[in-house]
Amino acid sequence: MEPIDLAHEDWQLATHHYQQGDIPGAEKLCREILSELPAHVGAMHLLGVICGRTGRLAEAVQTLQRAAQLEPSSSDILTHMSFALAQSGAHARALTGFIKVREINPASVDAIAMIGSLSLQLGRYGEAAEALSEAADLRPRTAEMQMLKGHAMLRIGRLQDAESSLRRALELKPGLVEASALLSECLVSARKYDEAEQLCREHLAEDPRFCAQLIRLYEATGSHESAMKAARENVESASPTGVAIRLVARAEAQTGDLIGATQLIQTSLPRLAHDTIDMAGAMFDLAHLQFRAGNHAAALTTATQARSALAPQGKPKFARSKHYLRMLERLAPWPPQSDMPQWCAKASSDAESCSAIVGVMGARSEILVNALRRSASLPLTDGHSTLIGLGGEIPGHRLGSDAYPAMIAALDDHTAAEVRRSYLAQIRDESGTRCIDTHEHNIEHLPALARVIPGFRAVVVVRDPFDALAEAMLEATVPDESALVLTSIADMAAGILGQFRILENTMRIPGLSLLIVDADRLAASPESEFSRTIEFLTGAPPDSAAVKDAANLVRESQQSRLPAGAAAHFTSEFAPIRALLESIDIDRIGTR
Repeated sequence: MEPIDLAHEDWQLATHHYQQGDIPGAEKLCREILSELPAHVGAMHLLGVICGRTGRLAEAVQTLQRAAQLEPSSSDILTHMSFALAQSGAHARALTGFIKVREINPASVDAIAMIGSLSLQLGRYGEAAEALSEAADLRPRTAEMQMLKGHAMLRIGRLQDAESSLRRALELKPGLVEASALLSECLVSARKYDEAEQLCREHLAEDPRFCAQLIRLYEATGSHESAMKAARENVESASPTGVAIRLVARAEAQTGDLIGATQLIQTSLPRLAHDTIDMAGAMFDLAHLQFRAGNHAAALTTATQARSALAPQGKPKFARSKHYLRMLERLAPWPPQSDMPQWCAKASSDAESCSAIVGVMGARSEILVNALRRSASLPLTDGHSTLIGLGGEIPGHRLGSDAYPAMIAALDDHTAAEVRRSYLAQIRDESGTRCIDTHEHNIEHLPALARVIPGFRAVVVVRDPFDALAEAMLEATVPDESALVLTSIADMAAGILGQFRILENTMRIPGLSLLIVDADRLAASPESEFSRTIEFLTGAPPDSAAVKDAANLVRESQQSRLPAGAAAHFTSEFAPIRALLESIDIDRIGTR
C-alpha cells in the first residue's frame, strides 16, 4: 500500500480517536502522519485543533496557519485558526481571519458572531453592533448572543435597544451575571434609577461592576454620602473598581491629603490591570495629583502612559484623552514671543500650502460652519483652505475623536506639519473645501490649535450664557425637586465661566487671530454679522452677493429649541446663578 493511502487510513483513524475522546491517541497519529507527509492538510488541521483544545495556543496558531496557507479556501481551517488567535489574545488578527471566513461562507453564524464579539473587544462599536444584531437575529434563543448585542448597543448609546436585548438575554438565562451587570449600567445611563438600584443591590456581592454602577447612581442623584460609603467599602474589598478608587482618592485630595490620595491610586493600579479603561482613568487622576504636588515631570509621564494604554482600545475611549491635552497645556512651555516668527516660518515651510485655517467654535456654531461650507463664492471654498467646525456638525464628516490622537501626537513634538497631515485630514466635500468636525469637543481646543498651527484664525460664536444654560437644563430631563438640578446648574455655570476664561487666555496667544460673534446678533442680523466674519477671514470687504447668500443659509439653518418663557423661569428660580453668569462681560473679551 502506498504511503499516501496509509496516511489517509491513519488520518481517518485519528479522526475517529478524536471523536471518541481519545485526544492523546489522535495527536500521536497526526504527528506520525506529518512525519511521513509534512504537507498533509487534514492531519495538520486536526493537530492544530487538538493543540488549541489542550491549551497549547502558540503551537495551535502556528500549525493552523500552515494548514491555511496550503488550503486558503477552507473556511473550517480559517475558523479554527481564528479561534486560536482570539484565545491567544491576537484579537485584531483573529478579526481579520473571521472576516475572510465570512467572505468564503457568508452564512457562517459563528463568523458573524465572532466578528461582532471581536469588534466589541477592539472598541469598534458600530461594526460590533451591526454584526451582533445580525447574529442575534440568526440565533434569537441564545442568551449570550442577545447579551453581546445589548453590550454593543449600550456602547453606541442606543439605550432602548440595549435594554431590550439585555432583558431578553436574562429571560433566556436568568443567572447570566454579565447581562445583569450590563443592564445595571444601561439603567443608570437611562436614568431609571430605582430599578437600577434594586438590580445592583440584588447582585452586589457577585461582581464589582454592580458596586461601580451603584456609585454612579448615587453620584447622579446627589447622594454623595451614600456614594462615598459604597466607594470606601469597595476599595477595601478584594476586587476594587476604578470608579470607587478614584472617588475615594478625590475625597482625600479635597481634604488636602495629596500623599494619601496618590498612594491609594498607585497601590491600586495593579488591581485594575484587568480593565484598561478603569486603569487609564485612575492614571489620569494620578497625573493630576502629581501635578498639584508640583511633580510636573512625573505628571506628564503618567498622563502619557495613560494615553498609550488607551491607544489599542479604539475611537470611543479617546474622549478621555482630553485630560492628557489639558496636562500638556499646563506643562509644556509656549514658544517665547520673540521666537514666534522663526518658529512659525519653520513650521510653515514643513507643511502643506494652505491659504487659511479657520476654526468656528462655540454655541450653535454649526449654523456658521455650514453657511461657510456651502457658500461657493467665498475664498474658503478654493480647495486650499481648511475649515474646522469645533462644536458644529458638518454632514458626512464627523471625525470626532478619530483625529484627536493625531493632534495629541503632534503636540508632543510641537510639529505643525503633523497636524496638517493627520489632524487636518484631506477630506473634501462637494465644494472642494477640507472640512473637519470634532463635534465631541469644545473651545478648550483653542489654545492647543493656536499653538501648533501658525496663522490660525478662530471664529467663536457665543450666546447669552444664561439662555444656553436654561436650554441645557430643559434637555437634561431631571426631576424638578431633585438636588441634581442645583448641582448640575452649578457645574454648568462653572463650565460656561471656564469657557469664557479660555477665550480671555487665548486672546493673549501670539500669532492667533480671534473673532467673537454674538449668536443672537447672528440670528437677528445675519447680513451684518456675516459681512464682519467674511472680512475677518479673507482680509477683504466681502462681495454683497456672497454675504446675501451666506445670510440666507444662516436663516435656513436657524432653529430655536428654547421654549418661550424658559429663560424667565430659570431667572426667577435660580437668581444666584443668574447673577453669577451675568458677571461675564462678553464685550470686555472683545474682538481682535
